[in-house]
Amino acid sequence: MAEQYSYSKLNQFERCPQQYKFHYIEHVPIERHVTIELFTGDVLHRVLEKLYEARMLGKVLTKEETLALYDTEWEGAPMSTLKVSGDIMKAGDFVKHGRSALENYYDTYQPFDSGKTIAVEQKVDFTIDEARGLKMTGRIDRLVRREDGTVEIIDYKYTRGIPKRQELERNPQLGLYQTALYQLAAKENWPDFGDVHIRMIYLRQGEEFSARLEPDVLDEIREQTLQRILAIRRAKRDDDFQPSPGPICAWCQYVEICPAKRHELMVNDELTADEEAKRGQELAERYLVLAQEEKIAKSAKDAIKEQILNSARNLKVTRLSGIRGSIGITDKEEAEFPSRTKDRDAELAISSAVKEADFDLFELYANLNLRELYKAYDREQLPEALREKLSQFVTSKHTVVLRTKYNKPAGDDD
Repeated sequence: MAEQYSYSKLNQFERCPQQYKFHYIEHVPIERHVTIELFTGDVLHRVLEKLYEARMLGKVLTKEETLALYDTEWEGAPMSTLKVSGDIMKAGDFVKHGRSALENYYDTYQPFDSGKTIAVEQKVDFTIDEARGLKMTGRIDRLVRREDGTVEIIDYKYTRGIPKRQELERNPQLGLYQTALYQLAAKENWPDFGDVHIRMIYLRQGEEFSARLEPDVLDEIREQTLQRILAIRRAKRDDDFQPSPGPICAWCQYVEICPAKRHELMVNDELTADEEAKRGQELAERYLVLAQEEKIAKSAKDAIKEQILNSARNLKVTRLSGIRGSIGITDKEEAEFPSRTKDRDAELAISSAVKEADFDLFELYANLNLRELYKAYDREQLPEALREKLSQFVTSKHTVVLRTKYNKPAGDDD
């Protein structure tokens, strides 16, 4: 049976693996709260869905009818449970702002005859890796076929920010990742579609951006998605879902049971604290003092380390002797493949090259780090054609290691 993932699942795992575990694996029962921005965006999506469903049946709703749909959506809204960030905007302000955004959309696009809408809120599933049975699922806001045969995937956004056009043109994946997945879905679900474009409409700002992602960009996004899914699978295999404390914690509904935040809440009297919680606070304080002292010592140690290295180079030796003992010095250049943190694009390209060359080989190294892959490359254990492809990614790393050896005290024969 195929494993299904969604854009929201991948996003939640990247934001906080622990939150992902609470939500999708343990299914912790909690009272879920929705932000006012998210709810307003959902309301606008539902109204636009009804607007274009009517248009598909040959009816153009008036602006008054459209705004009435918006007002009706808010009538039963759970206002008391909607979270509002900041102190400037109140819930009522978001209702007015959303209404204004809808009015602006209506004035801009009516009579809604720019192309033929062929589907709204269309659920789609598509393959990311057939051999592993990995699929993505999502929902396309609207599909449009234009007179020239071009098909457009329309994606409505109700976000605070909007990418700069120049940034999007330099890097099409910026802000387009989710919509690009829908372009992959369209290619699989409707193979008869010719040219497929994507168009993002930013309702809050009254702006839009259109693009057509080239096959190589889509392949890269598919590979990027695969790697994100494999990271989740590794976390499941190892039961390794580390929390990622940060600003998001203020909005997390699992904060009271989170191992990274629970003790902080106890110390701040937001949760009931026992003697162990107080002892934990004392231990944490002692450790913080020691860590600060260690940091100061490390700075001094790093400074003298550089001087030791220069002295050894000047003397052309690999060991410096002192009264208490000696220090062995390793100073060398090493070749390697760049890690994900150093060069994400190179890591994806290496992964694609290995997979393309030999799927079994890809399986072998999928869960290993790039250091192991480089060892196989350096020992000429990989196919020659693959080694030639990978050679362009080899980088150099300068390594310095100091090893201390203390003299035995006089009279100590042990």
